[in-house]
Amino acid sequence: MAFLLSACAKEEKSPVPYVIIDINVPLAAYPDLAGGNPVKLTNIPTSSCGYLNHGIIVAPFGSEYYAYDATCTNDISHAINIDGGGAFTATCPKCKIVYNILGANNGFPKNSTGVRLKQYHAYSANNNSRLIIKN
Repeated sequence: MAFLLSACAKEEKSPVPYVIIDINVPLAAYPDLAGGNPVKLTNIPTSSCGYLNHGIIVAPFGSEYYAYDATCTNDISHAINIDGGGAFTATCPKCKIVYNILGANNGFPKNSTGVRLKQYHAYSANNNSRLIIKN
């Protein structure tokens, strides 16, 4: 019965418009990911880097990767930035919403109620030499 109830739960729609994401980059170009730190991808010549090219935030978790559009879901005209110091959070400089980018509430605002960041599929390929991000 619980399965049926969860299957009927309404999925929250992102306010961030759809853009085609098809990123394929060498992991060696992002040593911070190998060190377990998140990165913000920008200026990938072969693909859009998220809505309005705000960037794609990638957070490593073991052999997995989480990828989010770096567009604030509170105001889509603003890009969010990764917070330093090993914190797996990103903040909108305009509205100050802090998003979790890794952990139990990954992608959700940490300091307010709100909509989750738009998430993309991310995985390594070619014997862990390439990072692929798609929607």
